[in-house]
Amino acid sequence: MLTLEYILLRIQEPLNLSLLIISSVAFYLIFFKTNSIPLETEEPKHPTTLAISEYSLEELREFNGTGPTKLIFICIKDKIYDVTEKPQFYGPDGPYGSYSGRDATIALAKNSTTSEFIPKPGDPKYDLSTLNAAELEALNGWASFFNEKYQVVGSIRY
Repeated sequence: MLTLEYILLRIQEPLNLSLLIISSVAFYLIFFKTNSIPLETEEPKHPTTLAISEYSLEELREFNGTGPTKLIFICIKDKIYDVTEKPQFYGPDGPYGSYSGRDATIALAKNSTTSEFIPKPGDPKYDLSTLNAAELEALNGWASFFNEKYQVVGSIRY
């Protein structure tokens, strides 16, 4: 018959003591720690295809960061980019806030943040032939920058 004294004597043997410790730790980890260990989850994946929309100048104005969606879109050379991730630059109070929800093609070419070179709804499409070589180079530099950094979400319709 097993008595408490017999069990205590057997546990004190080095091999039995080691097995008891290992078993206790394993039991604890299996039944108590597994709930607190975060399971590895897959990163959300962006869709492989994107539905690109066509916007008029008036429709584009809704995406200036102040509407219900808080999205910020900027148009450059007929492509509309989603710049929502950088409201500190393109939001209403940012240094390039005048471009938000607008076609900034000519303004960027002329390095202007005023509304002078921002077309209004009903204006004709910009004419790149009116730009000099330095302005075209500046515009192409901006277009390359936006192509590399931001997602194209649409095109402009004049």
